[in-house]
Amino acid sequence: FLSCDWGSTHVRLRLVECETAVVVGEMTDARGASAVSSGARTACERAERFEAVFVELVSKLEEAVSMDLASVPAVLSGMVTSAHGWCELPYAAAPVPLDGSGFVTEIRKQGARHLFFVSGVRTACDVMRGEETELAGLAALPNSPLGGCGETLVLLPGTHTKHVLVRDGVLADFATHMTGELYAVLQEHSVLRHSLAEAGDTIDDEAFSAGLAAAEGRFTQDLFGVRVGTLLRGDSASQSASFVNGLLLGTELGALEGERPVVLCASGRVGMLYGRALAGLGFDHRVQTVSGDALGRLAVLGHQRVFFLCNENAGGCSP
Repeated sequence: FLSCDWGSTHVRLRLVECETAVVVGEMTDARGASAVSSGARTACERAERFEAVFVELVSKLEEAVSMDLASVPAVLSGMVTSAHGWCELPYAAAPVPLDGSGFVTEIRKQGARHLFFVSGVRTACDVMRGEETELAGLAALPNSPLGGCGETLVLLPGTHTKHVLVRDGVLADFATHMTGELYAVLQEHSVLRHSLAEAGDTIDDEAFSAGLAAAEGRFTQDLFGVRVGTLLRGDSASQSASFVNGLLLGTELGALEGERPVVLCASGRVGMLYGRALAGLGFDHRVQTVSGDALGRLAVLGHQRVFFLCNENAGGCSP
């Protein structure tokens, strides 16, 4: 089957072996949902644009793997089912089992192909699209950190980071933190852009720790203090960026309560920053990190679960 994770800024299409979830081929593209839907005047025009991009990506994938994929079914999740996507679906209401049985789905035909669209999940005061399939994939991992009973807090860092409470295999509740987007806004559009412009990837440990500690104080004043530090103390861009990262992550993570296990789904620089912040706040003893190949497989494994459920409900439509 085809696994399509269509976010706001990027789309990733993979050809997946059904039983093993092995990825046979992959295509990525910068035409995320925001770019595809921009300027579309009607839902019909928007759907035509999404379908055109999808057909183009499938064609490129066919060339890459030397296979005819015309009848291979596809599972699509993320912003592709939003109000600005290809096929708008209502959110499933939490609590939702992570075996995929509680997701809202819709099956459509595209020539000889079945398209399985997956909606997001909502609570009374929050929403997600795309992360639900990653969580289903997390539950499907061999030796999954969600395999036991009880409560686990899953952290899904990103532009809009999700803190997800999983209880006995069920997505019970979640909260969204705009940490990633807020840093980008500060770096690109605020007065702090002068202090953060050339920060690079180096982390100043002392400044980062100072930011974590300051998260308990006066947030907006401490933010402006970054600019003051540049002007009056000559703080470097690395010091300024490290402090802001610490301040934002300390504000986000400082509210973690209780002793429930924490699963951090992140790698690279983002995973490193969250790992340091959790350690600095004294939570590292109960954190398990999912990164690398396992992290990259989450959406595919979640789509595999949805594929089998939808395929069964459709009466069997795999090629």
